[in-house]
Amino acid sequence: MRAKATTEKDSGGFSRSAQVVERYAAPAWWKTDLLPEPLRHDSGHEGSHCFITHEFVDSLVKGRKPLVDVYAAVAYTAPGMIAHQSALQGGATLKVPSFD
Repeated sequence: MRAKATTEKDSGGFSRSAQVVERYAAPAWWKTDLLPEPLRHDSGHEGSHCFITHEFVDSLVKGRKPLVDVYAAVAYTAPGMIAHQSALQGGATLKVPSFD
């Protein structure tokens, strides 16, 4: 699923923002010829892990900052971990730390 913003008119004729949700078929990247044969298996997330790992290793080899650095990775991961802790506590409201 993916969402995009659009505008619509309400019953009074005023424009307002609306969100349209569409089905989206993500490519099965793990089936691509971009990967060596031993890595072509469905490992979840449509096989993106191999590409993320390649990007990280390539950044090390070339001495550049990776596209997804440690700060971005923690910012992506922490909310899910906190959500899991919240679920284990019956849906308790928990603070998600900021890593700015």
